[in-house]
Amino acid sequence: MKQFFTISCIVIIACHTVFAQEKWTLEQCIEYGLKNNLMLLQMQGENNKLHIKTQNLRNSRLPNAEMRASQRFNFGRSLNRENVYQDVSSRTTDMSLNVEMPLFDGFTTRYALKANTAGIQASDENIIVKKDELRLNIVNLFYRVVIYKEIHQIALEQKKLTKNQIERIKTRLEAGMASKNLLLETQAQLADDELKITETKANTDIALIELAQLMNLTEHIAVFDISIEESAVRTLPFAQSNKGVELDKFPRYQAAHYQLQQLEWNYKKVRSGYLPSLSLGGSVGSSYYNQSGAANRSFSEQLRNNQQTYVYVALRIPLFDKFITRDNLRGVQQDIQNQQLALQETINNLHTEALKIESDLQHTYQKVETANQSVTAHAEAFRFATEMFNAGKLSVYEHLQAKQRLADSRSRAAQAKYELAYKLVVFEYYHK
Repeated sequence: MKQFFTISCIVIIACHTVFAQEKWTLEQCIEYGLKNNLMLLQMQGENNKLHIKTQNLRNSRLPNAEMRASQRFNFGRSLNRENVYQDVSSRTTDMSLNVEMPLFDGFTTRYALKANTAGIQASDENIIVKKDELRLNIVNLFYRVVIYKEIHQIALEQKKLTKNQIERIKTRLEAGMASKNLLLETQAQLADDELKITETKANTDIALIELAQLMNLTEHIAVFDISIEESAVRTLPFAQSNKGVELDKFPRYQAAHYQLQQLEWNYKKVRSGYLPSLSLGGSVGSSYYNQSGAANRSFSEQLRNNQQTYVYVALRIPLFDKFITRDNLRGVQQDIQNQQLALQETINNLHTEALKIESDLQHTYQKVETANQSVTAHAEAFRFATEMFNAGKLSVYEHLQAKQRLADSRSRAAQAKYELAYKLVVFEYYHK
């Protein structure tokens, strides 16, 4: 038993180690998230219920058949065969087979089927909408993690520069070419660099947890990590679109359109409540009667002699239903008007969002360009400041400022770079 426990622990530790070594790419994160997101799974379950409802509606056109049997006991007083009450006990057995089939239901089932079909189509499109939103959110969080990782790496490099500077100051201090105050100020900067590293590491870990939660990656979340491939970061200029948004390609528009169709079919279904309905039915049955103190015929003979068979046609004509159908029609009409407004709002939002992302993308390109220029300028300024500092012509405070400005410019450049990559994905979504 102890050996088995030891082997199990080794296997678990090995699994964690293997997972910790595997870093997820953007494509893997998207694929896993689409398969395991809880909201998507719930939406798919609701979609399955609509398919079941379709089958139920189709089955409502089939005949309804049932078999009935009853046993009745009368004590003290009952009817005899001459239909006269006597002070005797009796028992009666009734059996029947009844079949009824709808012939015409005012098109209620037909309209209900069409409304449910439109509901399924709307549900399918809403699932696509949710997948698109999830895909964009995963891309956004993924690039946010990458930004924090780069900022963390910049902080590590800043710490390395500060440590190298401390070593040079110590050497100069031993040679009597630097003051103790200069060393203390640089060591204080090293402590600030350590704090910056801690903050950037915390931001990275939190962003990773948020990404794993969005993907519903509940297991191994503590060792979850990502890898960024430069090929996945697109920063090439985009082709400006002049043809606008093609609404038919957007599942959000299609879902709103199908929801409007569903309400229109519901209106026709409710209106069919004014129409008559027709059904065809039939029944075959028999009974057995036994009276105390009398000569009763056998069970089989009574079943044969008491057999009854009939066929009927039932017509139902609605005359007055307390204005229920009328009020329901008014309610559905209002729903249709509201959905028409929602459809128009969806169209307006799609056009506005497409224009905004195109304009925003142009400014982001400019932001990336200026950020890179800023990095180049601050890198040269820091190089010159370092030379001046080593020559004793620049204070430690001025040198640290130059180093901090370089770090800030590199952080802004990283943010602009991945912000551009994300907005390119969004742009392609609106101009697919």
